[in-house]
Amino acid sequence: MSALEPLLKIENLEVAFKTQDGVVPAVRGVSFDVYPGETVAIVGESGSGKSTTAHAIINLLPGSGRITGGKVLFEGRDLTQFKRHEMESLRGREIGLVPQDPMNSLNPVHRIGFQVEETIRANGLATSRREVRKRAIQVLKDAGLADADQRLRQFPHEFSGVCASACSSASACRRIRSS
Repeated sequence: MSALEPLLKIENLEVAFKTQDGVVPAVRGVSFDVYPGETVAIVGESGSGKSTTAHAIINLLPGSGRITGGKVLFEGRDLTQFKRHEMESLRGREIGLVPQDPMNSLNPVHRIGFQVEETIRANGLATSRREVRKRAIQVLKDAGLADADQRLRQFPHEFSGVCASACSSASACRRIRSS
């Protein structure tokens, strides 16, 4: 993929929810591009569709939510056309979501190390215990933590939101895929 081509291209995305009163549009005509190495923030008032847009991109809409129009192109592939098993194999390995409150993504009763290592194993990034541990430390170092090996022993509530965000992100694992 060329740096001149978007990694993610959202074209006129529309999302609606089916209710007892009929179909209610929630997102209308959202379009944006994300290029390799770029960070994009979706900003808006509460209820404006930020989370719904993000969940639609990775096909994790709650309840009766459905994409009703537009395209979600990831590396040139239209994710709106993917079957369920195709999305499940893509989600987490190639594309992920860091939610508004990443602390809700980490289990408060498990140490950070266990959760990061579990993600690395689940994404097939390492198999041996030693390699998994090495990659987990790298994830935390990539998040800017010099004392990564000690941080693996901490619980989520002991982390700042920024660190928790980095640990809960599938993209953190993606960054170390090639190392």
